[in-house]
Amino acid sequence: MSLSDLDDQVGFSIYYSAQRSVLRHLATFVSFVGVDMWYVVALLLAALRFNAEALEILPFFQGLDVDFFLELFNEVMVLMLLSSYVKLLLGRLRPVYAEQRKIYVATGDFYSFPSGHSCCTCYLLRQLVILLALDNSSPSLARGLVFGVTMLVSWARVAKGRHYPIDSIVGAGLGEFVAEMVTHFGFEAWGQLKFAVAVVGTVELFFLILSPKHRTPGFNVAPLALFMLWASAPFKISRPLGDNTEIISYPLAALCLLRVIFYPQSLAQSTIMVLTPSSTSLARQKYE
Repeated sequence: MSLSDLDDQVGFSIYYSAQRSVLRHLATFVSFVGVDMWYVVALLLAALRFNAEALEILPFFQGLDVDFFLELFNEVMVLMLLSSYVKLLLGRLRPVYAEQRKIYVATGDFYSFPSGHSCCTCYLLRQLVILLALDNSSPSLARGLVFGVTMLVSWARVAKGRHYPIDSIVGAGLGEFVAEMVTHFGFEAWGQLKFAVAVVGTVELFFLILSPKHRTPGFNVAPLALFMLWASAPFKISRPLGDNTEIISYPLAALCLLRVIFYPQSLAQSTIMVLTPSSTSLARQKYE
């Protein structure tokens, strides 16, 4: 049996066993909480922090500023974009034994390898343990937290039939690799790489505007996401172009916003579909 066949069989076994029990609901919950909800939560926390003094909730933020939460939104979006480009290059289809959701935002999200959720979860957890200084005070706890939660999210993606096991394992490894690179080269270099990924995403957006036949079903969400990405760029912890960041980011944010303004209805419909946790139903009772 080849590695690909083994990957397929193990993935189906995990998927099939989960769908026949309440684990399917746990998989949906973990998959959503692990990454998807943080797009909205990060922006909500940024808004609350901005008005923290007026709302008298400043002590709850423990010294964290608005730029921290904007950076969190930025991290999630850029990592998912980065993994989608890797998926597009490698082109491995998602599991055939599961019913796949019909809406994707990034072009590469149609494909499976590697798992963006596993990548993003592992990276964010690595940054969390550094922020809380757990890697110094409780290294065993830090390793257990990163490994345990990453494996839970990775299992959820396989149990939902969105990925094969190897997709999730490699995705987690990619998140670990990116975290190590950020630690080694610093946030300034990471900020410049994120800037480059955002530029590629914007070029892709303009290409799809001019070429409708290549658009994904969730295409209309992309202009809003990129608008928020560019609009928040000058307020991030690491400004990719220093004092010149606004000169590039604000015009690009304005161009993305124009697309949002002219297509509000389709944007609203697509956003609701993208942010709604996808159901996990057993596509086939028998795997052939």
